Amino acid sequence: MLLTVYVIGIIIGLALYILVQSESKNEIVSSIEQTISMTYDGSFTGVNILKNGLQTNIICILVILFSSFTIITFVVVSAVTMLKGISLSMYICLLFKVFGFVKGIIAMLGMAIVPNIIITAAYIYLSNECYASSLKILMRINKESITKNVFSNIVKAVAIIPFIILAIYIEQIFFRLVIGM
Repeated sequence: MLLTVYVIGIIIGLALYILVQSESKNEIVSSIEQTISMTYDGSFTGVNILKNGLQTNIICILVILFSSFTIITFVVVSAVTMLKGISLSMYICLLFKVFGFVKGIIAMLGMAIVPNIIITAAYIYLSNECYASSLKILMRINKESITKNVFSNIVKAVAIIPFIILAIYIEQIFFRLVIGM
């Protein structure tokens, strides 16, 4: 079900990209190109990119995790999943606009597809676990069981962080490869 929501998000993102005015696209592309030139000149460190990528993903993980304590878990998880799909499709379109066709294919594969396969698998795993936990909490299973579910979800959320770090590093390796071409 969540994979379907993700694909719908990708389709919506493509539609949004098509509907966005050229001026706005050019502003975004200009901002990306400035970041690339700063990186190429060596005045921009990869540590900041790792930190920013981690912060963004940890916020999503926390939203998913905390939603597991509510009755609207499925709605929240679906919204996060759809937003990830929308952002991925817009990101891919912008990569092609910035890097052109040949570099865009390499950038798409290395900077968008491979890292997002890892991240999406981690999100879907955590989302499914949190949703199952939410159902158990709603069925009012004994308090010890609820505590175990909460602790289990926290452990699972922490366990996916290394995969997110790996995905961010893969994205950075391909970024350096593409700008070096």
